Order: sequence, then structure tokens, then C-alpha cells
Amino acid sequence: MNSLEQAFFGVVVLIIGVILLLKRKTFVKMAIESQKAVDGVLGKKRSYKGVGLNLVPKIIVILIGIGFSLIGIVSILNSF
Repeated sequence: MNSLEQAFFGVVVLIIGVILLLKRKTFVKMAIESQKAVDGVLGKKRSYKGVGLNLVPKIIVILIGIGFSLIGIVSILNSF
């Protein structure tokens, strides 16, 4: 990959990672609402007040954000 293309890719991926980390509450709410809709279609009754239903999506979104950020940083550093 050309170094300019690699640097551009790194910046884009880093921005995506930062957005995921800064807006993680929004993404967690979206994941919970999506699960509510799926459970509604399947006819399951579930309480969404539990810690596990909020903690697991938070951890997943944080890990994905950190992963994107690290990939972006490594890509930017390798372009030089």
C-alpha cells in the first residue's frame, strides 16, 4: 500500500475508533433497543434493567473502539 494511502486509511480508522469511544452510550442504547426488537419478534419477555445487559454491550463497544484506534495508530506509524 502506498504510504499516503496507508496514512489516510490510518486517519480514517482512527477517527472511527475515537467516535466509537466518545459516543459509546449511544451505540449501547442502539444495541439494547435492537435486542428489544428482536426479543419482541421472537415473543420473549425479558427485563432490561439488569447489569449484564448493559455491561456486555459497553465492553464490546469499548473493545471495538480501542481496536479501531490501535489499527489506525499502527497504520499511521507504519506509513512513515
